[in-house]
Amino acid sequence: MSMIEELTQDNFLEKITNSPSVIDFYAEWCSPCKLVSKTLEKLSSEYDGRVKFYKVSVTKNATLAADLKISEFPTIIFYKDLENIDIQHGTAKAGKIKEKIDALLGG
Repeated sequence: MSMIEELTQDNFLEKITNSPSVIDFYAEWCSPCKLVSKTLEKLSSEYDGRVKFYKVSVTKNATLAADLKISEFPTIIFYKDLENIDIQHGTAKAGKIKEKIDALLGG
C-alpha cells in the first residue's frame, strides 16, 4: 500500500500546509522518475508520522509545474511551513534524500 498521496493543482497548497512535506514531481513516461518513486516509497515508511510524502504528475498538473518552475524530471521539493526549503533535481540515492529530509526535520 502506497503511503504517498497524489496531489493536484486544486489541493496542493491545502495538503502541504501540514508540514514538513516531500513532494515528488514526476512524469509517467520518465524512467528515472520511477526509480525515485521506489526510493520515496521506502522512505515514506521510515518517516511515517513525521513527514508527509506526496507526488504530482507534471503531465496532469502542467499549470502547477509551470508555476513552480519545474522543468526537470524527477524533481523533489522539500517544504516546511509552506516554504520551499530544498530541491533535488534528477535521481539521487536514498542516503542523499534522507540527508535532506533530516535537515528538513531539523536534525
